[in-house]
Amino acid sequence: MTSDIEHHYYEYLYARGYSKPEALRAVLQAYLPLFEGYHRVADVGCGRGEFLALLEANGHEAVGVDIDPGMVETCRAQGLTAHHADAIEWLQAQPHAFDAIFSTNVVEHLPPERVQALIQAAHHALRPGGLLVIGTPNAASIVVHLHEFWRDPTHVRLYSPQLLEFFFHAAGFEHIESATLDVTRWEGIEKMLAERPRIAQHPAMWEPVPFPTLEIPSPPPFEWPKTWRGRLYSLVFPRLARWLAPLFVDIRRQLAYQQTYLQVMERTLREKWEQQQHRLIHLYQRYMAELEHYTASLERAIRWLHPPREVYVKGDKPSDEEQKDAMS
Repeated sequence: MTSDIEHHYYEYLYARGYSKPEALRAVLQAYLPLFEGYHRVADVGCGRGEFLALLEANGHEAVGVDIDPGMVETCRAQGLTAHHADAIEWLQAQPHAFDAIFSTNVVEHLPPERVQALIQAAHHALRPGGLLVIGTPNAASIVVHLHEFWRDPTHVRLYSPQLLEFFFHAAGFEHIESATLDVTRWEGIEKMLAERPRIAQHPAMWEPVPFPTLEIPSPPPFEWPKTWRGRLYSLVFPRLARWLAPLFVDIRRQLAYQQTYLQVMERTLREKWEQQQHRLIHLYQRYMAELEHYTASLERAIRWLHPPREVYVKGDKPSDEEQKDAMS
């Protein structure tokens, strides 16, 4: 496999729209604040020179090195300082030459023993108190595992930040820290989770439904037919009412009983209605709370699989003279 395959491959990706230079610049821009106060900075695996240009634009003296001749030529065409060389050999020939060294998307192209050698060579090339920052695809990201890592034919393996921290420690660095770059978070995760309804956040859905009002229509007012019989009945019946009333006592008693019975039935139905509603609302609330808890757990699990896609480790070369001499 030729050493300039990456150069041609990324030219192909950019031409086809599979990769966007502005996305890479946004990631590199996030690294820039780490180098504030460090004047002479080396970019190991400088690629097309995007970070070299950012460093120069922000007042740093930037020097790049890359094993791909096509990448180096691209840098030089932009007026940037770049060397075509093996990074480890080049750093070993630069004792105490740099205030800071940066390398991203390089170590995943190397086996572990070469990564150790690279970090040791960086320690050798740094001045006392110098800074080393190494970025690499995040081994905890499922997007990296299933897609991004495998699209580069020169990738060897992924490195966890814990392993890189160990290599830093073994090389003699101090104040070692690791972190992820939020700018590299997969944008699809928010779109994926945006549709999840937060049902438990809507208590208005749990309010009881009132018992329906039982409206018994009143009968229309009684009117005697407007005939001669109707006029006769209207005159005779009121006079006979006091003699006929005892005959309707049982009927009135039954009607009163029926009315009382209907009132008791309505009250019982209302009580049962409210009891069942409270029970159903309680069950609904508990179910919705459990559903919300479960879906929130699923969301956390999904987010756990989709952390930012790039992680970096940084460490300082000790500034103490005695420790410096011991490490030389």
